[in-house]
Amino acid sequence: MRKVTRFHPIVLIIFFVCCVFYTMYTMNPLVLIISFISSLIFYLILDGWIKFLKYLLVILPIGLIIALTNPLFVHRGETILFTIKNLDITYEALIYGFSVAMMLVSIITWFKCYNKVVTMDKFVYLFGGIFPTIATTISMGIAFIPRFIEKGKKINIAQKNLGLYGHGFKSQMKLNLRIFSSLISWGLENSIDTADSMSSRGYGLKGKTRFSLFRYTFNDFLLTLIFILLMIFIIIGSILKYLEFEYYPTLSNLRIDTISVLLYTSISLFMIIPTAIELKEAIKWNFLKSKI
Repeated sequence: MRKVTRFHPIVLIIFFVCCVFYTMYTMNPLVLIISFISSLIFYLILDGWIKFLKYLLVILPIGLIIALTNPLFVHRGETILFTIKNLDITYEALIYGFSVAMMLVSIITWFKCYNKVVTMDKFVYLFGGIFPTIATTISMGIAFIPRFIEKGKKINIAQKNLGLYGHGFKSQMKLNLRIFSSLISWGLENSIDTADSMSSRGYGLKGKTRFSLFRYTFNDFLLTLIFILLMIFIIIGSILKYLEFEYYPTLSNLRIDTISVLLYTSISLFMIIPTAIELKEAIKWNFLKSKI
């Protein structure tokens, strides 16, 4: 089991919410680079090299397209690199496009890490007591999607084995309609079974208690305190404009002083903590295996 998944769900939610929202909030290129690298490293640690490289093959071209598209539509900026059919391609618009691309890739990657770490039982535990109906509906809906897809694949294989798989557009449409009709019937039957199962277990009755394996430990408290203190310092520094950066009409200089360096260090520390925890656990595990 991954070490970071053992922390209390509230600690994990605080981390991911802060990472995503601050990445969306800032346009400081150095902060975006930190978020970009931190998210990719964390995803690599969580999912391994094979899935990581597959992910890069998909997400990096998308980010590159976003970065190169911005100068074609935005012509602000004083430094003109070249002109295409009376359209000025500016250096500032190009850098801004790369910054936006890094922000979007970072946010998507953080969400992929979130899906790996914050499982559905953690989500229901956090929000089930506050919004029980909404939390249950969301968890059931998300869990139903992969089951729906898997069932569709099985029905498709069954149709092919029965010889009902035809060629041509018309035959393919008939096959897809049969698969869709079967999926709808299966989904309705499954929802009835789920409703009966929930009713037999007393769902919605007053006075029911919730069982949970999650316990808020001292390590959870310590990590929460570190996250909160770092984020308060980062937010105060942002409000005081120590991390402010302008792209237009010309690129402003990155502010490099004691406070700014401390802020960049705090952001790096904040976003790299889960990766450091995972690496420490992996090193410890490999060391113990070597002693066997």
